[in-house]
Amino acid sequence: MTTVRERLAAGIEAAITAAARRPAVWGEDDCMMFIARILGGAGLGDHAGPWRGRYRDEAGARAAMGWRGPAGVMADAARRSGWRRIGPGCAAPGDVGLVSSPAGMAGAIAWRAGWWVQRTAAGIAFHRAGGVRAAWRVV
Repeated sequence: MTTVRERLAAGIEAAITAAARRPAVWGEDDCMMFIARILGGAGLGDHAGPWRGRYRDEAGARAAMGWRGPAGVMADAARRSGWRRIGPGCAAPGDVGLVSSPAGMAGAIAWRAGWWVQRTAAGIAFHRAGGVRAAWRVV
């Protein structure tokens, strides 16, 4: 029987492989939906439910998130789910966080020790833990 962390790690690897083959699609496979799909696949619930079907482009995503943006969305998910705030360098595969990107803050997921991955418009981007601005333990 696999653990939640093992399911998260396997889900991250599969998501990276899939994302590297195609561009992102707003509202289906953007930075936040990427994370939600991985968490859901590991049995941690549907964290994208409130956002699913509400936007189809970047402007729509910004409008759906409101003035608090990705940081607010992540903080709300953390509060609803009981996630605990952690230092980005202490993250295990599947923990979630926020990184600075050229477009502003974006969701990312801990991949391997000291590394995070983010879904981008063109594919994926990897970040060192030092570039993560906030992080939460999901299990």
